[in-house]
Amino acid sequence: RSSDLVLGQLSGWWAHYVALVGVKRENERLTRDNAELRAQLASQSELAARAARLEKLLELRSQVLTDTAAAQVIGVETSRQFRVLRVRLDRGGAEVKPGMPVLAAGGVVGRIARVVGRFSDVQLATDPKSSIDVVLPRTGSRGVLKGVASDTRYVCRIEYLVQKDEVQVGDTVTTSGLGAIFPRDVFVGKVVRLRRTDASLYQEVEVEPSVDFGKLREVL
Repeated sequence: RSSDLVLGQLSGWWAHYVALVGVKRENERLTRDNAELRAQLASQSELAARAARLEKLLELRSQVLTDTAAAQVIGVETSRQFRVLRVRLDRGGAEVKPGMPVLAAGGVVGRIARVVGRFSDVQLATDPKSSIDVVLPRTGSRGVLKGVASDTRYVCRIEYLVQKDEVQVGDTVTTSGLGAIFPRDVFVGKVVRLRRTDASLYQEVEVEPSVDFGKLREVL
C-alpha cells in the first residue's frame, strides 16, 4: 500500500538522519581529541625546548668562573620592524646592578642598563652605545665591539683592528676578559663582512651576533 511505502521511506530517511547525526558527533569528538592532543604535543615540545635551553645555560654557568644568577626575559622593546632593541628581566633590587654582563647559551647578550624595582633592563650588544672588548681567537687580534643601529638585522662592528691584522670572513669573535666585566672566551659572534681602505689605519669589520635576540627566554 502507498501508506506502507511512505512509512518505509520515512523510516529509511530517519535511520539515515540518525546515522548522519552520529557521524557528525563522532567527527566533533575526533576534532576535540585532535585539538587536545595537539595542545599536549605543543606543551611537551615547549617543555623539551626549555629543558634544552636550561641545560645549555647550566653548561655555560659551569664555564664562567664567577657567581651568576639566572633570569627570565619578561618583556622586550622592539622597533617598527620588530627588531628587539632592549629586553627586561625578572631580576632587580640589590642583586642586580647597572653594568653587569648578561649572557645566554648562545653567547653575549649585553649589559644591565638600569634597575627598576624588581626588574632590570638590558642594553644589547647591538645597541650603538654598547662597547665590549673582544678578541679573534684564530689570530689573537683585539678590538672593541660596537653595536650598529639597523632596522632589518642584528649587527655589530669591531673598531681599532689595524690593517695588518689578519681577519677573514667566518672568524669567530669572543670576549677578551679585559676590564673584568665580561668573562673571557664567551662567544660573541662571527665576522660576516670586512673592508680595507687606504684612507684609514683600521679595517671595517662587521660581526653577526651569535645570540638571536628575538628568541631570548632565559639568561645569566
